Amino acid sequence: MLYPLVLLLHIGAACITIGLAAYALYVLWQGKSTSYRACALGLGLVAAFQVFTGTMLAVLSPELSAVYLSTHIAVYVGACLIVETFLFVRMQRVTLVFPLKLAASPVLASLVFFVGAFAAGF
Repeated sequence: MLYPLVLLLHIGAACITIGLAAYALYVLWQGKSTSYRACALGLGLVAAFQVFTGTMLAVLSPELSAVYLSTHIAVYVGACLIVETFLFVRMQRVTLVFPLKLAASPVLASLVFFVGAFAAGF
């Protein structure tokens, strides 16, 4: 019963990730520096949510393996990290402060959750 709900949330967050990454690339292209910070924070939060829901899916599903999950987590976090790197570089060029603690903290917290689930032997 819980698995379909978590799967739906995970897929919805994946769609949001794609949209937010595309928007971040758009604001970078257009030079809309007022949106850089919000994009960086949004990408950090959505990446964390993806790691959390992906870990929950692996815990709830007997078919998903840790290797499968790790590969997908690397793709989610890697895609967000690439776009956030572009934001970081651009923010440095226009002398804006990148919100590193706020953008990275959710992702790090969710990765700790993943490591905990992995250590518990899901």
